Amino acid sequence: MSYTLIFDNGCSTIKAGYVKDDQPKLFPNCIIKTKTDRKRVFVADEVEECRDHSSIFFLTPAEKGYIVNWDVEQQIWDRVFGKNALNVSFSDTRLIMTDTIYSVPAIRDFSDEILFEQYGFHSVVKTSASSLVAMADTVSQEYKDQLCCIVVDTGFSFTHIVPYYNGKVIREGILRIDVGGKVLTNLLKEWISYRQLNVMEETYVMNECKEDICFVADDFAKHMDIAKCRGKENTIVQDYVLPDFNIHNRGFVRSPEDNVGDDLQKLRVNIERFAVPETLFTPSDIGIAQMGIPEAIATAVKKCPYGMRGRLLNNIVLCGGNVLFPGFKERVVKDLRPFVDQIYDIQLRDVANPITYAWHCGQNSVKLGAWDDKFVSKAEYSEHGSVIWRKKFFHFLETYVSYTAILSPNMSAGPILERNQDATIYVGGLDEKVTDAILWELFVQAGPVVSVNMPKDRVTSSHQGFGFIEFMGEEDADYAIKIMNMIKLYGKPIKVVNKASAHEKNMDVGANVFVGNLDPEVDEKLLFDTFSAFGVILQVPKIMRDAETGNSKGFAFVNFASFEASDSAIEAMNGQFLCNRAITVSYAFKKDTKVYL
Repeated sequence: MSYTLIFDNGCSTIKAGYVKDDQPKLFPNCIIKTKTDRKRVFVADEVEECRDHSSIFFLTPAEKGYIVNWDVEQQIWDRVFGKNALNVSFSDTRLIMTDTIYSVPAIRDFSDEILFEQYGFHSVVKTSASSLVAMADTVSQEYKDQLCCIVVDTGFSFTHIVPYYNGKVIREGILRIDVGGKVLTNLLKEWISYRQLNVMEETYVMNECKEDICFVADDFAKHMDIAKCRGKENTIVQDYVLPDFNIHNRGFVRSPEDNVGDDLQKLRVNIERFAVPETLFTPSDIGIAQMGIPEAIATAVKKCPYGMRGRLLNNIVLCGGNVLFPGFKERVVKDLRPFVDQIYDIQLRDVANPITYAWHCGQNSVKLGAWDDKFVSKAEYSEHGSVIWRKKFFHFLETYVSYTAILSPNMSAGPILERNQDATIYVGGLDEKVTDAILWELFVQAGPVVSVNMPKDRVTSSHQGFGFIEFMGEEDADYAIKIMNMIKLYGKPIKVVNKASAHEKNMDVGANVFVGNLDPEVDEKLLFDTFSAFGVILQVPKIMRDAETGNSKGFAFVNFASFEASDSAIEAMNGQFLCNRAITVSYAFKKDTKVYL
């Protein structure tokens, strides 16, 4: 019998449990030593056995969200998987384990060896916490029709904003903010130590203090004015009574007028209560030159295809421990509103427990079979090694890229998922006043629009009188052709046809160009930038790539809008050097439509 264990390996807290469990078990992802018991080391949940949490020394496996100390991590996993915790039967257990959304090549990942070679799990899936949420949406009756979601994962080490389309990551939209709970705790320690009492070694206590006293201000300036007041006019100031680890194992909040805990040490907290979490919204306040969460959400959405933006903003998922700050959700909506078009509704998903939400999403998606074909078995790992992860998940983790996203400066080289050509239509005869937004508003009446692309002149930035519109399905594209062809837009009849038929003429007369002897470093953006100087390019240059490795095969095709443009490109570029190689440029099709190589 096979059991499925969901293991959300957070940098601060591990959330782990079997699919059959109602709730996950929480384990601190650290090892600690104390001054009062120097001979003992507390691993993971053994922290609960520690009576004195003052001046604790932490040993953590992660730095800035990446696991860098695998010896420490394995000791923690030994405890979590062991008989006194989850009591895992490795050979009978399938594991779904989360990791950061992007890994750094310089930081080696030893999880494969540990999970398969040392523990011997039956099979493993490695994903991210945000992907657990997105995959659950693809099989959930409540959310599967929405198709898009954007997950804001704001936890201990960082904040990630990750957009998804039908369970697939939209790579260009991923943003990271280097602010998480750890930064906020350290900030609170520094401010309290500077103003009142040296608490620089009291990380555990001050983290609890942060959780108990901090909130997100709906209006930072207004709260600053209140905090400057004295007496009863200051409704923000409070006392935080520190624990004595005798009667009180955790600190607690009291009002300045209260006399409870007068014999205990206490902190007077005022501006710190809302200024610390304000860093999530304005990281520049502490010298981090990055966007705050609301602006980052808006930026991530703008990097996605136009037709998805409304759906993304209508399905925002906030998860992670920082979401628990009072006022956090309301502030996100308030600050996000000015960054996005007023035609879009902003909706936050109702999340009961932001800390365990990703785990519960993983649980639900496993029950509905969303992960069944994504496990890597021990036998597959033994045969292929770590390369099996790329082969198994490459199609799953790759970006859904629109034409406009591919041409963005931030595009990285690699295999690209093309648009659905059968669901894409050609629109010609467009007036100069027509914009992407106008086309989207017009054609969304025929069905859900994924992307609108109007090739533009590189010098004037004006469109060339035509564009391409991709729909969710072929039926919607066919319907759009039937109802939209020859209607008038700004007084001009527009031509709406199937994209293949629009290109057929160009292909016959030789507007499709073959480019050979390409250097492996050449990507689609470089080809577009190089060849668009000769005329309008109808679609993204297509570099032929190996299906498994994604490496370039050394040749590509460029489709020009006119024979004159392709003629000029061949005359000027054949034999020219591109990335230290002399490329060959010729017609991909002769005028008699016969192919030659």
